[in-house]
Amino acid sequence: MVAVKQDVRALAYASNELRNDKQVAMVAVKQDVRALKYISDELIRSDKEMLIIYCSKQDPRKNNSELLRHIKNASTKLKNDIDVIMVAVKLNWQVMQYFSIALRANKEVVIFALKQSGLALQYACDEFKNDKEVVMFAVKNNSDALEHASDELKNDTEIVTIAVAKNWDMLQFASAALQTFLTPNCVKLLNALIKYYQEHNPEKLQDMEKIKKTALKYQNHAGVLNILNNKLD
Repeated sequence: MVAVKQDVRALAYASNELRNDKQVAMVAVKQDVRALKYISDELIRSDKEMLIIYCSKQDPRKNNSELLRHIKNASTKLKNDIDVIMVAVKLNWQVMQYFSIALRANKEVVIFALKQSGLALQYACDEFKNDKEVVMFAVKNNSDALEHASDELKNDTEIVTIAVAKNWDMLQFASAALQTFLTPNCVKLLNALIKYYQEHNPEKLQDMEKIKKTALKYQNHAGVLNILNNKLD
């Protein structure tokens, strides 16, 4: 303990017993955050306080692959602890893949993860992949989330239109019926509409229903010119 207080790097040469001692770990981390890399993985993965401290000291701008490894190998109890998960998912939404089944079925947790990235939808329970409110939230955050929606919602015109408006490549994940209906020309129109709104009337961007109805009404370039010439009134 004396050696650790003088230099936390002494933990690197300490016995496994000492590196797994929570009291020693707390003293070391309080003195120098770099001590975290010398603390035993077992302690971090089995102790709630230590795991939360570990998470709180990570840089959210980095990949945090080590964080994923710790969450993956954490105790079942910690994978089901909402406090731990909320801290971890804010750093890396991909930790959601290691959540307990119960937390993947927790709407509050799922929405929080989707705020970090709509792609977190892939790890949500099937119920939420078929929940229009949840999928809409995910798609608005990241259009790629459409790939992970239920077949039923991949056939939902409103959801698909919003996804395609952000990235027309998402049409590939729409149902066969909508792929036929929402032709490439229609998609180009939708993008043209949104671009026009962005440049001339940003308030209109909130009116996705009007964009959707207009896009579905015109499915050719003549329609695009007609709308733009009439200034979308």
